[in-house]
Amino acid sequence: MKLTDFEDLRQVAISKLGISSFELSEIPSWEKRLQRGLIEITNPQELVLGQEGKDHFLAINPETGDIHKVILYIPQNTLSRVETKGMPAGCHRYHLFQCQTSRLKDFIDGKHNRYRISSRTDGRFQYTIIDDFRNNTPEIYEDLELLFCGYCNSIHTKRFRQTNPTFNLKRFLETNFSEFYRNPTSKYDFDDIPNIYATNWDELARKHKKSKNHTCQQCQWTPKHAGEGKYLHAHHIDALKHNNRYDNIKILCIACHSEQSGHGFIKAATEYKQFLRLKGN
Repeated sequence: MKLTDFEDLRQVAISKLGISSFELSEIPSWEKRLQRGLIEITNPQELVLGQEGKDHFLAINPETGDIHKVILYIPQNTLSRVETKGMPAGCHRYHLFQCQTSRLKDFIDGKHNRYRISSRTDGRFQYTIIDDFRNNTPEIYEDLELLFCGYCNSIHTKRFRQTNPTFNLKRFLETNFSEFYRNPTSKYDFDDIPNIYATNWDELARKHKKSKNHTCQQCQWTPKHAGEGKYLHAHHIDALKHNNRYDNIKILCIACHSEQSGHGFIKAATEYKQFLRLKGN
């Protein structure tokens, strides 16, 4: 049986569309489009949604499998008046959590609101305004400053009053999950779950490594034989050892694992030093 060559099919499809390989190479990467707030999503299945009112939104990079903490926002609105300075009246606000806003709840319930995800840390977004007084002519703002959703702000304040009393978008997006959730002021059910490995963790870790072709997702290192397998780790992204969901596990070599937030202690291990010598060779 002859296997399908998907690269050939891809090239045929590209040629039919009239796109050259050079033009294709000019298309920004997923991560660059995310940083600019240009990735549109049409259903909640394109996001990792945590427990309502507790967890932030996550998106998986289809190019690398990396997980990104993201902002969610509606990218356009029809307004009867456009203010050229500051924030136009009536623009949508951006979200960090599943909150009680009706449009967001409709989206999560599978209705047809259109949202974009972004990882910009300055609170600015590409936003389109259709002005009724200008024959519906769209006006596109490249870096419009939007406000933070009031419901999300109340969740943030309640959850992080001790550790982060003033909301800072840059810190929120760039801080590791486990650090951000340290010393919460309110207790939820999952706070009482012991942060210990599952009894079948070794088996689960083997399956996760196999699913990633026994390759470090960060530096692409791969063991040459079974004896080097001990240098490949399965890392819990959110630092919750009982959360063994596929999207919460990242396969890392011991060196890349040691660079993750809160994992610097790994550098004191004998295996870490052995691995550096091995990789150096």
